[in-house]
Amino acid sequence: MKRLRIDIKKVQPRTGSKWIDYPLIGILILIGLCLLPLLIVFWIFGILINLLNPNKSIQFENNWNKIITGTNQSISYKWVNVDDMPEYVYKYFDTQPLLMFNTNPHLEFFDGYFTDFKVERDDGLFIQKVIRNDETKEIKALPLYFFNYSTLDIKEIKDLKGYEIDSKGNPNDFLVSAIGEEGELEIRLIKE
Repeated sequence: MKRLRIDIKKVQPRTGSKWIDYPLIGILILIGLCLLPLLIVFWIFGILINLLNPNKSIQFENNWNKIITGTNQSISYKWVNVDDMPEYVYKYFDTQPLLMFNTNPHLEFFDGYFTDFKVERDDGLFIQKVIRNDETKEIKALPLYFFNYSTLDIKEIKDLKGYEIDSKGNPNDFLVSAIGEEGELEIRLIKE
């Protein structure tokens, strides 16, 4: 983990010029209104195709996916079935799928649910764990972690509960943008 550099900074909100924003928004609304008839035609066309071919169904296999660790530690993951999670967890992550992990030998850290944020590297794994309290039926925290394959060390980077996150970049240098009520954060994770 000594080769991992973490930079966390708070981003100041941008202040734009109001007299430029209004014409731009108006132009975007006009473009949307012009494209609306085309979208309606495609929507009707899609309904007709579904009526003519009703027997087509999508089969989804939820198999365990292995993560290559390069060690004797075996880690695999799969999507959590909605029926298998508590009601309060389902309501909190209404539109976001969750992951569950299986490790051999067993590591207690990987018990429970994780968000779909997962960045695999050759030396470790970035994941966001769901810390919950089943007694009070609430999500306590959503910390971002780095798990080192060879040392089995777990480093908590930042609790991102209350933030919507997005990431971009490659596994060795990526940026996590987190937007929440407390402001906007940028977390840059670099392998040195």
